[in-house]
Parts: sequence; structure tokens; C-alpha cells
Amino acid sequence: MLSGCGVDRLTTFEQGVEYLDSRDYPRAIEWFKRDIEINGETLSNTYNLGVCYQDIGKHDSAIEWYERALKIRPRDARSMVNMAMIYLDQKRDLKALALLEKAAEVEIDRAYPLVAMGIYHQRQGNLARAGDYFRSALAREKNSAYAWFHHGAWNEANDLVGDAAQAYEKAAELDPSDGVAYESAARCFTRQKNYAAASRNYDFAIAISPDKAQLYIDASDVLIEQKRYERATQYLWTARTLKKHDDAAIHSRLLKLYALMLETEGKREAPK
Repeated sequence: MLSGCGVDRLTTFEQGVEYLDSRDYPRAIEWFKRDIEINGETLSNTYNLGVCYQDIGKHDSAIEWYERALKIRPRDARSMVNMAMIYLDQKRDLKALALLEKAAEVEIDRAYPLVAMGIYHQRQGNLARAGDYFRSALAREKNSAYAWFHHGAWNEANDLVGDAAQAYEKAAELDPSDGVAYESAARCFTRQKNYAAASRNYDFAIAISPDKAQLYIDASDVLIEQKRYERATQYLWTARTLKKHDDAAIHSRLLKLYALMLETEGKREAPK
């Protein structure tokens, strides 16, 4: 559709997607419902309304919209998987499993139903079976960031920290907008004492989520291990500013850091 000045104008549905992508859920919901008023219920607008309500924790409304989506397309695996994740959170395990099994039968070429099955079994405490599903998901779709991330989480749960770090990095490589993947990789590299890799991944995570105070705190710990004290100080002060109140943990870190800086400076100035 073109406006009078010849510039493309977003449809009501596309405007909803824009708001959903920016996590402005009230406006996304408004525009998807407006799209229903204009075009009637479609798989796309009903499914996306389900996503909106699921993301804001209104699970009953989310289920209602996913069910409407499934009336339009009874074999829509995305709606089944998302509903199953809600049921799993609600401890309605049998309903969750039934939906996940059906979704896996429908989507025979995609990774995400198998990833969801892996998540189900991991939450049930059956880590071996969960691992089988994650590996099968990657065999189906080796470039699935979603599959690599959850394979990383499975490795981390099994204390396979090196494999977890590599899987999280692969997820971040495939989806560079996923700050949680970078943060998770950094956490695992820190456990391995690979501080250079940890610092690099924390910086990527910070670039994506610059208002997340904990990232600066965790990154500062890594910088201290690298003896990059000035940078660590900057990060801690940034975290303190973001917290908007005096945080005892940050204050304690700063005191220890200043002591390290004084000690280092003293060694530099000591006569030989």
C-alpha cells in the first residue's frame, strides 16, 4: 500500500509486528486486534496475539488465541508448541506432552518441536532423553540458534561447561541480537577461566542490553581477573548508576578494586 507521497505504509498487521518486535505489547495487541476488525481472524493475527499475551504472562488469554489459531489451521505446530510451554509452566505435563508430540509429527523438517521436547524432558529431570532430542534437533536444522542455545543450556546443566560455551557462542553467531546467548557464553567461559573470551562475550551482551546492571557487574569481575582495573571501575560505576541506589555489593567491589589499584600503583613506584 502506498501513501500519497509515494512512501510504503505498513499494513495494520505489519504495524503490529513492528510493535511486537520492539516489545511494545499493548500497542502490538491493539494493532493485531485492529487487523482482525479489518481482515477478520487469520492464522497470523491470532497466533501473534497469543505470543503477545504469553510474553506478558497472561496465559489464559494466550491459550485462547492459540486455540483460535488452531481452529484456522489445526496442524499449526508453532501454536501447539507455545501452548505446550504454557501448560508445562502450569505443571499440566500430560497436556504439554500431547501437544509437543503432535507438533513433532507435523513439523518433520524443523528443529523447534524437538527442542521443545528436549526442554520438556529436561524439566522432568530426564537429562539423557533431553540430550537426545537436542541432538536430533540440530541434526534436522544445524543453523537453528534456538536449538544451539538450548543445547548449550543442556550441556551447562550436565556440567559440560566447555561444550556449553561453544554452543552458546554458536547460538549468538546465528542470532547476533540474542544478548542472553552472549551472556550465557560469558558465564561459561568465566567458569573455565577463559577470561578473554568471557570479556568479549560480556561486551557483546552489554552492547545489546546496555541498561542491564548485572552485566556490568559480572563483566567487571572478569576484567579484574585480567587486571584491567580502570575498565572494571568504569563498569562498576555504570552499574551503580543503573541501580539508582547505593548497592552494597557494588560498593564492596569498588572498595576491593581501589585497594588493588593502589597496590598495583605502589609496586610500580617502589624503588628498585
